[in-house]
Amino acid sequence: MLPEDFELRSRFGIGHDWPIGYADLEPYYRRAEHEMGVAADVTDQAHHGIEFPDGYDYPMRRIPLSFPDQVLADTIDGMRVTLDGESIPLQVRSYPAGRNVIPRGDYKLRLLTQALVSKVRVDPVSGMVEGIEYQRYADPASPRHTAAVARGRIYVLAADAVENAKILLASGLGGGHSLIGKGLIDHPALYAWGLSPVPVGAYRGQQSTAGIEDLRGGAFRARHAAFRFDIGNDGWRATTGAPDSSVVDAVTRQGLYGARLRGHLAATLPRHVRFSLAVEQLRQELFAG
Repeated sequence: MLPEDFELRSRFGIGHDWPIGYADLEPYYRRAEHEMGVAADVTDQAHHGIEFPDGYDYPMRRIPLSFPDQVLADTIDGMRVTLDGESIPLQVRSYPAGRNVIPRGDYKLRLLTQALVSKVRVDPVSGMVEGIEYQRYADPASPRHTAAVARGRIYVLAADAVENAKILLASGLGGGHSLIGKGLIDHPALYAWGLSPVPVGAYRGQQSTAGIEDLRGGAFRARHAAFRFDIGNDGWRATTGAPDSSVVDAVTRQGLYGARLRGHLAATLPRHVRFSLAVEQLRQELFAG
């Protein structure tokens, strides 16, 4: 999150202010980045008021920009757009990602796979968490599993907005008047896709490795939602079901086969480009009927 995200009401007259600020959470961001093994470079992420202590960097090196990222950056970097009278320069930036790449220094990470959290155990006397119950699946294709408990000094639920609430409610936490799950914040998304004039190597690597973050913040937020552009490495998969749908269309609608079919696919699939636009949505309380 950006420092200004914590002060929407104070700065822009919309939404709500948080009872804490970015500076309060910043040390915990660093601890979470270490626990998760986040891959990124500080030089890419120091924008929109985000600051890092001297000498800090992420535990793993950033994931390199994909070929589509690089092709688009050649055109986009330095371009300026005007939004609500504010001129904003654009830049394609690498995303921080919780993916294993090249560690910095002697950083190591231990992950327990095929383990599904089912309940948070809380001591009824002290009210402190004493463990996390989970189900371990030796064979992902089979429902057979064993039950176990993970214990530690600190517990973090990071199972998405919906699954976090589900786990807490399944654990009997929150009481009868809890706000758990009633302040859901998501982001509407718009997609755009087309053919690049040059091959960009679509359908390779992670789904997304970079995007345009410059419109996440600014004075325009008083009248316009913040938003970000995501650059897809997955071509038209999310929008049309390509490349499979492209093959079906070429065969059934265009009547292509053999060498002509292969030539058509080779000339078009590598040029598939996809953007998605994630738009800020203000908090809204949701109550069950």
